Amino acid sequence: MIALTYRINLIEPALLTALDGEPNSAVSQDFLPGSALRGAVIAALLRGDPKADLTRFFSSAVRFLNGYPAVSEDYEARRSLPLPNSLRQDKYAKDVRTAYDLAAGPLPAATDGSSPQWKNAGGGFALYEENGTARKIPVRRQVTIHTARDRQAGRATATEGAVFHYDALAAGQAFAGVVLCDTEKDADLVEPLLWEIQRVGGSTRGGYGAVRVIEVERTQEWSEHSFAPAAAGERQAVLLLSDTLVRDENGQLVVTAEALTASLGAAADADAFLVENIVGGFNRTWGLPLPQSVAVQHGSVLVLPPDTLGPDAIARLEREGVGERRAEGFGRVAIAALRNVWNIEAEENTPSRPEPVTLERGSRDGKLALLIARRIQAGRTETEVRTDVVNITNLRRNDLNSSQISRLREVIRRELQKKEPNPDCVTRFIDSLRQTARNQFEKARVGTDPLRNWLAKQVEGRRQLPDAPIIGALTFTATEEEERRTRLLYIDAVLARMAKQKEDR
Repeated sequence: MIALTYRINLIEPALLTALDGEPNSAVSQDFLPGSALRGAVIAALLRGDPKADLTRFFSSAVRFLNGYPAVSEDYEARRSLPLPNSLRQDKYAKDVRTAYDLAAGPLPAATDGSSPQWKNAGGGFALYEENGTARKIPVRRQVTIHTARDRQAGRATATEGAVFHYDALAAGQAFAGVVLCDTEKDADLVEPLLWEIQRVGGSTRGGYGAVRVIEVERTQEWSEHSFAPAAAGERQAVLLLSDTLVRDENGQLVVTAEALTASLGAAADADAFLVENIVGGFNRTWGLPLPQSVAVQHGSVLVLPPDTLGPDAIARLEREGVGERRAEGFGRVAIAALRNVWNIEAEENTPSRPEPVTLERGSRDGKLALLIARRIQAGRTETEVRTDVVNITNLRRNDLNSSQISRLREVIRRELQKKEPNPDCVTRFIDSLRQTARNQFEKARVGTDPLRNWLAKQVEGRRQLPDAPIIGALTFTATEEEERRTRLLYIDAVLARMAKQKEDR
């Protein structure tokens, strides 16, 4: 078996619709389903070869596992796994991190003899450590309100204008996926296509689904989990790492311990902590939703008697999975020993951090990086100028005529069009006016200063520009020309605000 592991970051919100919410809404799942990732790989293949053979993608020889939340550690993203639904926590305990596994045995009693109130601590995803710590990763979501519009009018109309909302996975999160291939030929086909994944999920033309694949690695020494195996004579816990579709003896999809045990190839009675889930999908070729099916939800736990499954059977089940639709990531299992107490900690879901790069200042990439830094600084400067103008508390126009403000602003605009603008143009303009017009600039106020004195301070002074970001170890330094240009922009913005005031008569 060859495993292709990859990391994927959400550039835009992702909408992987689950069967949830009201009719005028769409609620995304908390992970990237294997079916959606398989569809993205097939789309990449068809872009290069519209008549490509897709047979291998619909067999269990190539299995696209779900993309689960990941955390970047030392430039490597660890793939999380579902938390068992059998975990319980004391609702009013001071130590909110301790959880007990109901599958391992009865829950403990309180020290004072009372009966604790237990709450479900399962659900969600976590990174598991060998010491029994589960670092739970929250999945951030983004809710956006939309309005339907008429295709011909291009806007909402009286007949087409329903309001709906999307509850999607928020952008900026990292996920880790795996593709399992039985042969080298299949791995050679899929590996380059993973790099070409561009979008996943629905509404990809409406600002959703843009992703970036960070790294693809091939390995044959891959294990989906690191749980300790059950020792001889100990009960075996089966944790479902993905939704699982199993049928009973009548061929019906069910959520029962008997059907799940039979799919494992075991005939023993088992304790079960199962959660039901309804799964579906959408076929873009048909343009129709897929039939809805009942499934055993990921995180469900099945407890088998000791030594029910041998090492060879465990290895086969964890490698191939159980049930139906295994090519889409369904039916993944982990078979391990039970643990009575878990320590649950919170963790952040952050994008995988790329390795730092160093650019040469004279290279093509270095010039582009400096251009980006310059434009970022220009945006920060513009924001700072606007804030400073708004924060001026005492701005009085008094008898200053609108025509005088317009004439000075026109002089500033012409100066800004020059390659090397000079703020002295403001002083020259004031000095060229007649005494009556200069008196108007004396009566106007900026703070406690007459407008004429305030203009002189701006012309003679210097303005501290905001810092530019460091990109590729390159630092952008603003020039004298940019500092003078900023002073002129600030003066023009103050005059623009003053021009909106009514002239005192």
